[in-house]
Amino acid sequence: MSAREQLNAWQRGFYAQIMTAPHFAPVRHLFTEPVASLKEHKDFFWAHNRVMWAMIRNLSDKAINIMVDGIDDYIRNHLKIPASGLSDGGQVEARANALSAHGYVEMPKIDAKKVAAMVEYFETQDCYPGNYNPNPTLYSLEQARKERPYIAHYPLESVLGCPNFLAIANHPALISTVAKYLGTIPTVVDYSAWWSFAHRAAPEKAQLFHFDLADYRFCTLMLYLTDVDEGAGPHKLIDGSHNFSVIRSLQEKASDQEAFDHWYFVQHRKTDEEVKEHFGQGPVTLTGSAGTSHLLVPRTIHKGVMPTETDRLVCQVVYSCAPQLQNELRTIEWGSDAVMHLPKWIAAEPFRYINRLFIEFN
Repeated sequence: MSAREQLNAWQRGFYAQIMTAPHFAPVRHLFTEPVASLKEHKDFFWAHNRVMWAMIRNLSDKAINIMVDGIDDYIRNHLKIPASGLSDGGQVEARANALSAHGYVEMPKIDAKKVAAMVEYFETQDCYPGNYNPNPTLYSLEQARKERPYIAHYPLESVLGCPNFLAIANHPALISTVAKYLGTIPTVVDYSAWWSFAHRAAPEKAQLFHFDLADYRFCTLMLYLTDVDEGAGPHKLIDGSHNFSVIRSLQEKASDQEAFDHWYFVQHRKTDEEVKEHFGQGPVTLTGSAGTSHLLVPRTIHKGVMPTETDRLVCQVVYSCAPQLQNELRTIEWGSDAVMHLPKWIAAEPFRYINRLFIEFN
């Protein structure tokens, strides 16, 4: 079965569970689309997206937990995906708890030689100025800088070909922490790498405070491949701002709840002053030398600061519960030259399942 067929089969099978399993009865009324109208991944994607937003607008931990528990049951008992190689307790539990409470947790630093190899690789790869583009006009890194965009992304094929990256992103200790936080075996829905360039006129897009919604529960790994201090565009976030109890408390305190709800739920980009006014606290700043990595909850209010002194190179992985693929499905065949650098255990479960949207396994 191809990756596309697997993706559609997952969605159809899970939607059938939502419509029939008693566990989903409290949230079933949110799924209004008839099954017959859902043909491709994009149809299921938007159906789930609408439900997710309804749950977020209601600040409903109970509804989110119902969905995640149902996804976990579907993965383990219907798809029969084993959790082989994953662990629990100890540092895994402590890090997952910190991620849940604060929205970020630092992970072990990556070996300097591995980081150096990754930087050397990306410096030789062509990239494209701006955000994601499945059919980009590619430039050398030097040319891209001359175009003066605020960022430059690498094509997916180049990202997947980066030495060490997928091995880092799938390290059993890391995946164990992700699975503990999510409440189920994750699916990777994005691998990406990009430069943020210094000395630009003003911050743009994700360089302004916002929060992201990609799944019922999801998290990201952010790996700094260059030294990141205050002048190199550190990631900043409001501690705990992903927790519904925090947002509910702000709602209750707001003199105009309707205005607050519009600011929080509708207004995507938020100013530093607005964030400070509502939350009453400054952001946590995540700096670190090359090789520093964090697991993050993107539903926190956060931003990647515009670099003012030096350019920043980062890699990112998005882990979700459901296969809410953010971009076009494009896979690399297992055994091809593009993935020969990957460790063989990635072809074994549960890592095969985790990476099925990016690697076409035999």
